Amino acid sequence: MGTRFNTGDAGAALLVEVESTYAEQESDLDDVVEAAWTEAAVGVEKAIDDSEQDLLWTVRKASNPLLNRQPGDKQALSFIEDAAVPPTQLPEYIERVGDILREHNLQASVFGHAGQGVLHIKPFLNLKEEADRKRLRSVSEAVHEEVLAVGGSVSGEHGDGRLRSEHLSKMYSETLYGAFNEVKRTFDPKDVFNPGNVVPSTDGELPEVDADLRYEGYTPETVETALDFSEEEGFASAVEQCNGCSKCRTSDGGVMCPTYRATGDEIMSTRGRANMLREAINGQLGGEALTSDWFQNDVLDLCISCKGCETECPTGVDMSKLKTEAKHQKHEEVGVPFRARLFGNVRLLNQLGSLFAPIANKAKESTPVRILVEKVAGIDRRRTLPDFAGESFQQWFAAHEPHPKAGVVGTVALFSDCYMEYNHPEVGKAAVRIIESLGYAVEIPDVTCCGRAALSQGLVDKAETFAKKNLDVLHEYVNADIPVVGVEPSCVSAIKEYGELVDETNQVPEITRTVPEFLSEQIATGDVDFSIKEDVKVAFHGHCHSKAKGWDSAPVELLREVGYEVLQLDATCCGMAGSFGYEVEHYDLSMAIGDDLESKIDAVDADHIVTTGASCSQQLADRDIDTSHPLELLADQLN
Repeated sequence: MGTRFNTGDAGAALLVEVESTYAEQESDLDDVVEAAWTEAAVGVEKAIDDSEQDLLWTVRKASNPLLNRQPGDKQALSFIEDAAVPPTQLPEYIERVGDILREHNLQASVFGHAGQGVLHIKPFLNLKEEADRKRLRSVSEAVHEEVLAVGGSVSGEHGDGRLRSEHLSKMYSETLYGAFNEVKRTFDPKDVFNPGNVVPSTDGELPEVDADLRYEGYTPETVETALDFSEEEGFASAVEQCNGCSKCRTSDGGVMCPTYRATGDEIMSTRGRANMLREAINGQLGGEALTSDWFQNDVLDLCISCKGCETECPTGVDMSKLKTEAKHQKHEEVGVPFRARLFGNVRLLNQLGSLFAPIANKAKESTPVRILVEKVAGIDRRRTLPDFAGESFQQWFAAHEPHPKAGVVGTVALFSDCYMEYNHPEVGKAAVRIIESLGYAVEIPDVTCCGRAALSQGLVDKAETFAKKNLDVLHEYVNADIPVVGVEPSCVSAIKEYGELVDETNQVPEITRTVPEFLSEQIATGDVDFSIKEDVKVAFHGHCHSKAKGWDSAPVELLREVGYEVLQLDATCCGMAGSFGYEVEHYDLSMAIGDDLESKIDAVDADHIVTTGASCSQQLADRDIDTSHPLELLADQLN
């Protein structure tokens, strides 16, 4: 096989790996190909170097996640996927299983480990339909009979459990299966642990593959959504993507799920919320449960919309999007609360704070004012409020002296987000300095809020208004082939999602990138003069939306380009999550989530703590941890 992975008319691909010395690997590979060649083969490609091989294995490893993320009712199901047969019997086994699937008029995905005789065969079934529920049992019985007929095992690597327990007495001898029963009855006479799995329960019952199916008798209500759920095939389908695998209950590594890691409560996991959403739309929690106060407060509001599940969930459950839609449904029924309106209009709030910066900065430090704000708006008095800049970013930009090289190469449009504009213009100044030094003129489009704050509050209509305004403004840059870049990851991710709010986005989401993404491409050409920083360690915490969208490597590459030693912190969300960490009922949970990041920072000896998100820097500031933005460190190294 090779990097093109050109399968032509092939119905399947076989990856064969040959272990050999470097000098002999190509000739040994040729020998294997010659020995394996049959009339059924339509072509062969070879991968000799590591990068080509890695690409092929990436394709192989991506097969199951891609299947799991398929939307809609018909899914590739795991119930005959773990059989292992003697490799010499594999051709016969494949033919027999193919006959069974054809008899049942089913298609299936097949991948696995041919050398070990383990094929993960996953038929496509819709278990909401009675006919497919019957086919589930019929296919399971027929295939597992064939497995045993060729001397195989019903369980190759995934275990027996509820799916295959009813076949085990046929696979093992009467003596051995009897021993299983004796061990179970001796050490667990009351059937406390997994009753009925592997061996019968005390009442003689074994689980059946088609018993207690999730969607039997399932009739969810149709939710008319404000957000576009067409790719997910509807709100209900998006909820049903959760298959209960519990990946969101991991305790370390990656982001998902921050609230579960902080509390250990099932309801705080993506799975817990998805199960509750499914029961709500199916009427199992009572009428109008989705928009009830208890459901909104206890189930949805504690999701911090980090978007970790969007990438890390094997089935791609986007709980942030589901939460936004559900909150919108609530607002449609009872109106929008004052605090939601306040946070949803954060750009106006920050603009007023900046306009009256001396007064606002003094007032936010006043205890009586903070007590009043806590009572009226529900903003916790323990949380430090961000400073307001006396000179906004655009005021500075209008008066600044452009770099002599600015405009020689081209033009870049810099999206001025609410935080950069009115709270921390230093990040914007650093971005302008670097971009201009690369030979680009910088333009600041007349945009409004990106809409992320409104979406987090379920204010879909307001976010749509913001999106339409920004699309109208940014469309001219698309036409002129001018890159659009932004500093704040959550704002760029909001722009990327405009297709969920409006029908026509005019390619704006496609051309919009983070500033580090844009710079990493430019600086790699060597057209900017940096002084090299040596022996300086940087601990980098990536913004959750950057991790979810795959952007978090760009800042790291930039810092390493100019000599910084960068340590990437493998921590979950910082816990601030925009407005979440300000809210009085969420402050304690916000700080508990942030404990993981603080412990990871404490464990490293770094000269700088670096993060790209405004929320992240605010959360760490409240823990007396000073942070820098990577663009500020880069700008400091400009010669």
